[in-house]
Amino acid sequence: MTAVDDSPGVVADRLMSGVGSDYRLCVEFWRDRAHTAEQERDELGRQLRDARDMLAERNGLLRRVCIEKAYTIRDADTLDSLPVGSIIRDAEGDAVQCDKRPGAWFYPAERYQFSSDDIPLPALLLWNPLWEADE
Repeated sequence: MTAVDDSPGVVADRLMSGVGSDYRLCVEFWRDRAHTAEQERDELGRQLRDARDMLAERNGLLRRVCIEKAYTIRDADTLDSLPVGSIIRDAEGDAVQCDKRPGAWFYPAERYQFSSDDIPLPALLLWNPLWEADE
């Protein structure tokens, strides 16, 4: 009895020698397809990273613009001094807009106006219509 070499390379050579060129062409075709799929995967990954980086950059820019202009309001007199159209976030996290006249505040979910004394403080100024003139 003779010893049989079962190493992977020898087994593959034996298999390849027993089949025709069609099998080799098929293997080459699928190897090329796998390589192409890997390239496409890598390209999509690069595009996703680029998009993520672009969004992070824009988000950082928005944060810088908002934080530069936003400031905390600690008393009702400051609220009264804001122009009509100003938007704040009150201490409870709700957005409130100065409506119709200074000192008259409107919660979007409510039907009634509130005075500056009714707004939970501190509040964060989110929008001041005068900022449009600055841009």
